[in-house]
Amino acid sequence: MTIPAIVQALIAEPPLDLSTPKKTASAPPSFHAQGAFPVQALSVDVKGLGALPPFLQAPDLGRLCELASAASFGLRDQTLLDTTVRDTSEIKASSITLSGWDAVWPDIEASVQQAMGLQGVPLQAHLHNALIYGPGQFFKMHQDTEKMPGMVLTLVLVWPCAHLGGHLMLHQGDDVHRFQSEHLHTDQIQWCAFYADCHHEVRPVQQGHRVVLTFNVVLRPDSKQAKTAHSPALQMALQQHFEGQDGVSSKKRLVVYLDHEYSKKGLSWGLLKGNDRTHAQALRSAADTLGLRVYLALAEIHEMWTADLSDVDYRGRRNIQAEPERDELIEHSTTLDHWVDADNVVQKMGHLQVRDHDIVSIRETDEDDLVNSEYEGYMGNYGETLDYWYRRAAVVLWPQASELLQQFDLDADKALQALVTLAGQPAQAAKVLSTVQAVKARLLRFQSEDPQRFTDQCQIAASLSDPQLALELLETASPWVFGAGHAGGLAVLVKAYGQKFCDELLSRWLQKHDLERQIKSVLSEWTHSYGDTTFREHLLGQTELIPTMMQAGLDLSWIERFAQARCQLWQQLEAQWMTLTPHARDTAWPWRSQFASELIRIGLLLPSTQLAAGVVRQLNEGLGTHSLVVLSPMLIELDKAAHAVAGWSTLRERVKQALDLSLAKALPEQGDWSMVVPVMRCQCTDCRQVMTFLKNHDSANVLLAMAEARRKHILEEFGQSGLRLAMEVLRQGSPHKLRITKPANLREKAAQQRVQHEQWRAALD
Repeated sequence: MTIPAIVQALIAEPPLDLSTPKKTASAPPSFHAQGAFPVQALSVDVKGLGALPPFLQAPDLGRLCELASAASFGLRDQTLLDTTVRDTSEIKASSITLSGWDAVWPDIEASVQQAMGLQGVPLQAHLHNALIYGPGQFFKMHQDTEKMPGMVLTLVLVWPCAHLGGHLMLHQGDDVHRFQSEHLHTDQIQWCAFYADCHHEVRPVQQGHRVVLTFNVVLRPDSKQAKTAHSPALQMALQQHFEGQDGVSSKKRLVVYLDHEYSKKGLSWGLLKGNDRTHAQALRSAADTLGLRVYLALAEIHEMWTADLSDVDYRGRRNIQAEPERDELIEHSTTLDHWVDADNVVQKMGHLQVRDHDIVSIRETDEDDLVNSEYEGYMGNYGETLDYWYRRAAVVLWPQASELLQQFDLDADKALQALVTLAGQPAQAAKVLSTVQAVKARLLRFQSEDPQRFTDQCQIAASLSDPQLALELLETASPWVFGAGHAGGLAVLVKAYGQKFCDELLSRWLQKHDLERQIKSVLSEWTHSYGDTTFREHLLGQTELIPTMMQAGLDLSWIERFAQARCQLWQQLEAQWMTLTPHARDTAWPWRSQFASELIRIGLLLPSTQLAAGVVRQLNEGLGTHSLVVLSPMLIELDKAAHAVAGWSTLRERVKQALDLSLAKALPEQGDWSMVVPVMRCQCTDCRQVMTFLKNHDSANVLLAMAEARRKHILEEFGQSGLRLAMEVLRQGSPHKLRITKPANLREKAAQQRVQHEQWRAALD
């Protein structure tokens, strides 16, 4: 199958006469229609003037101009008044009364329907305003906005009034139509109707005045979408496009661009124009026969080009007045949104990126479809670029059986929930299996941090008849982020596949998410001080997680293996904290203590392991006397529960001794500026000089003459130490000087710390 076959089939679809049950051969529908009727058939009464005479002349024409005001125009969401774009006067519809319109309109409606391919589509015309173009007045190229719901056409009536010029020029793609109404005398009202998306302009009036009535033509509210047939050629072309595809596991689709332009308000099956109506109706009919879903959608086409700046003068300088031109295409994408289903209901289905080979276009995308463009100048790492955004409307088709599959490209969260629901129906097991096979890569992107998403994936995996596929579906989940909410998903897996499956899954998890990578993540987070929920926070909450795992039916050995992995992570982290700055280490103490506390509690829940004793041993062996003080809150909290753990009494006594040593030190005297200096990572000569100053009792500040590189090093090392030092570069002399000043409240901080240590010591007695 080649896409031209679909194009040829659509082009061959004859216009449909919906007023009769069979097709009738007729000319292809146009984007405009025109005609005339006797002026006596319509009476127009203007407030302040009265009835317009059959042929407007002075002084009535002068009075009419006095009643009119300058006409504005719409640009996107703005209403503007700019006579360089639109120079004409208007009288609002509220000041105009028509008589005889009900008799005139049916003939106009029939002519419009016949010429524009709208047979059987009931229309209504609503007066918008009257416009008066005097000598030299005009309206530049523009499109009419949709002024009313269901608006499809603009209708213009030219009232008899002597004038030359003022032609209405209509443009639809490469087609141009000239509606010429100039005359010196006539007894007929000429009219012209055209689709509202047509680009059009009113050329300047040369002599006299051009007086027109404009109408918004809308689809009548009681109109219904008619059922139509389609050609065998179109059905065969569509069948060949989708043939050989298993609808459940194929995401093949077809996008057919429409010729006319539609806004979100105007995109509906009943408001399609000209050939669009014929093609869309034929596609809907063929889709029903072949079991295809069919939607209307809006397509945004984005192109990025390199910009050609070859317009330079003889000195090699670019002419700043020259416009950059596109050179080579860099990127191209097409995204669909704003979906309208076969029942004409707007659906919130998300954005869908489609490939070029799935797109059919009878006419090429051109400047008429352009909605925005941007020029980006040279940015250093890439050259000048031109971006273009085009807007097209389209009919979109795909097999009904692949609806769920398509959803994963449109709204993955919604599709996941639909798949979970399907997984709960044993009769749909085959469909679930084929869908998972087709979208496995997408399912693997769902992060395991969210307990509900993890549970959803477990429910899907549990419904599969292929355990190996279930393992592959779940193996990217990270056990390091599991919390109590994940136990529900684990319970589903135990029930569906048994303990051996869960053992293999845990092995894969620990292999894919090895300790070294997790250690780097934790240390990196402390180094960069992330503010949002982080990996280190996921590692806590184990005292709630382990009991829920037990309740989920997981084997005790599986839980012990899981807990031991976390214990190993903590132990290896403890050996690497010295690689961070003192400030990062101090900031991490509460988290480190809580992690250790939770591991000890887990060890108490799993008596067959030595997990708790291992944590206590690490604390005894890895922490110095000064560091032990910060464990006081943990010991106070766990003292009763953990008193029987091997090494606990030793740790307890060591912490008490550390507190005693702290309390034995006298508070600094007034004027004593000595500080307790933590162990620094760097022991270079400059850093040791600063540490000596910090320990000095007599000096509150120091001035160090240093070259820039040495100053920067000191600022980096001690600026992140948590010592609250004030450091300032004095740009005096050569080299410049670095002034370091100690905090002024050292004694107050020491007094506060003493009170805290006294409370901890009393609690441990």
